[in-house]
Amino acid sequence: MKSIINIDVPSFYRSNYKILSWTIAELTDNGTTTSVQEDSVTDKEDIKEAIKDHIDNIIVVIQENGDLVDYEVKLSSNLVEPNSKAQFNEVFHEYYTGDQSI
Repeated sequence: MKSIINIDVPSFYRSNYKILSWTIAELTDNGTTTSVQEDSVTDKEDIKEAIKDHIDNIIVVIQENGDLVDYEVKLSSNLVEPNSKAQFNEVFHEYYTGDQSI
């Protein structure tokens, strides 16, 4: 089954880059969705360094989970100003290409 990793971009800006909340949602055999919310925490103050650190943290947690093979990453950026949304997307895709082995 395909899982969805939903990245909560507003949490990143609300915490001044320190926290990035994210959720792994999985569709079960009976059609319901189960999800687990996680928070990545960093002490980085530069936006690029903070996003890179958060991506690294997320990859570590997913690798520790071990059973997540088929997944899609979605950036949830409702309530984020257009300039901030574009900036986050650009930096996120600079560091996470989808080619990383999770």
